[in-house]
Amino acid sequence: MRVLTTVFSKISYVGIAVFVASIVVSASVWLPNLALIVNVFSSGTYSFIEKVNLLMSFYLSLQTNFSVIGSATVLLIGILLGMNTALLVYYIKKMHTVGMKIGKAGTVSVGGFVSGLFGMGCASCGAFIATTLLTSIGIGGVITLLPLGGEEFGIVGVALLVWSQYLLVKHIKFGNICPI
Repeated sequence: MRVLTTVFSKISYVGIAVFVASIVVSASVWLPNLALIVNVFSSGTYSFIEKVNLLMSFYLSLQTNFSVIGSATVLLIGILLGMNTALLVYYIKKMHTVGMKIGKAGTVSVGGFVSGLFGMGCASCGAFIATTLLTSIGIGGVITLLPLGGEEFGIVGVALLVWSQYLLVKHIKFGNICPI
């Protein structure tokens, strides 16, 4: 807990976390509507305010297009990815200043990031990235066999991001020193 207080007491790391969380949540609500967004933004008939209002209106889809679990995982993945990124940047800077290699914590953090991305999705399309990948190799229907319809990917992504943060905090606190 002390490490989190140390890292997030600095405005630059809070900024990194908020920026990444905003990007992740925005991507999860905008990607399913990408064709509409491109159509409206390429058209000359809408004002800048109308275009911005359209983008902002998609955030309401968190409560209408996503299930409760889907909305929660999108928000949690965004927050956790933001925190994870800020912690990773802090860790890299700390290790760089003492001349040590990044090691396992950096690898696990990137793994948590990737797993979080696989878990994003909505109720209508399931886990967005996972569905796309599974469909491209011909086994997209497997998601319909899962009890939560693919939202398991989001839950696993959240769990892996929490584990990744635990390891990052541990490595920030103790460095790359063997605890034994």
